[in-house]
Amino acid sequence: MSASYRELFRIDCRHGYYADQRCPALNLSPTAACSRMLDRYRCLFRADADGGAVFCAEQNGGSVLETFDEAAPFSFAIACASPSLEAFTEMPPGQTGPPDESVYSFSNVAEYTETVDGAERFLLHPPANAFGGLLPVRTPQLLYKLPKPLRDPKLQLFDAFQREVRNGFWETGPVTLMRSGETTAIALNLSRIYTGRYQLKTNGDNPYDFYLGDPATARHWGVVDIFAGGSALANTLPALCQVVPVNGIFCAGQSFTISMQARTSIWRYYIVSQSTKDRNYDGYQIVAGPPRGGKAAAGPSIGFDPKAQQQVGGLDAWVFESRTPIALFQIPGDRHEFLLRPAGRTSGGVALPYARVDNTRLEYAPDGAPRVCSEIYVYL
Repeated sequence: MSASYRELFRIDCRHGYYADQRCPALNLSPTAACSRMLDRYRCLFRADADGGAVFCAEQNGGSVLETFDEAAPFSFAIACASPSLEAFTEMPPGQTGPPDESVYSFSNVAEYTETVDGAERFLLHPPANAFGGLLPVRTPQLLYKLPKPLRDPKLQLFDAFQREVRNGFWETGPVTLMRSGETTAIALNLSRIYTGRYQLKTNGDNPYDFYLGDPATARHWGVVDIFAGGSALANTLPALCQVVPVNGIFCAGQSFTISMQARTSIWRYYIVSQSTKDRNYDGYQIVAGPPRGGKAAAGPSIGFDPKAQQQVGGLDAWVFESRTPIALFQIPGDRHEFLLRPAGRTSGGVALPYARVDNTRLEYAPDGAPRVCSEIYVYL
């Protein structure tokens, strides 16, 4: 007997840098544990240009998922195919990508929404903060170093919903002691609990957040955990985040999104005159506007201020700097046009090139604050 398939949920990866907002730099695939769960419930995962989707089999109007009762998530590894992703992505200050043995963690444990591409979407992270879930990866057999030496420390383990995991589902092993009798580290066995985000507390304090996975997890750029709902999480997972039958209602077709913003930077133009006798740019200005036949990019208006004249390779250069950061785009000509022309003129001018990833770097403002700057040299 044949079965039809319907979409259970999908994961979209969006990025403001790309012209079509899709993010080809990130590729999704089920983890080993997720593949086993998909098989158990006759589900299929299919990667696509937006990210990927899970489909469930239906037969005679029903689905195996109607009896779903697992608290473990459907977990998907994220591989990054672009080594320059962080260079054109807005990142938290001082962060340049996941360090060794760490992953970005995304999940549907909370109802986050944001308008993306003109439509409201459910996010797998807090709005405008796709990279807040950076976690160290720990394997089930781990040696946990205490925040400080303690006598008779009490450990508590909490899951992604901040529910305490009972001691019967995890074990403590030998402890490392100092001569004073204080404990400095404890061996833990977490092999009986599912992979995902957890938090350890020592004596009710000093929270330590980590991602529990296998050795392969640390090689991923990130991990997405989709908690499906069902009887195990019906009263824990927010209602609009649930994707399997609850109380007889099928919530198929839910969509979750990872939304990344394009890197913004201060744009600094160096207008270099190759002959100051013939070409002098005193009294010139840079004006910004929409591309010909196009619409201006959303956001505040863009303006440039003249700065002190400099020398570039022994040539005079007139310097102009944007008043506010400007986003980098894969095809910037679709969003802006910048023209160099004499002050007071309202039309015409020299069309200027755009900032690129390879001329964007971190620098420090006069007040010592770090900022990202793109330097564009124009020889005229």
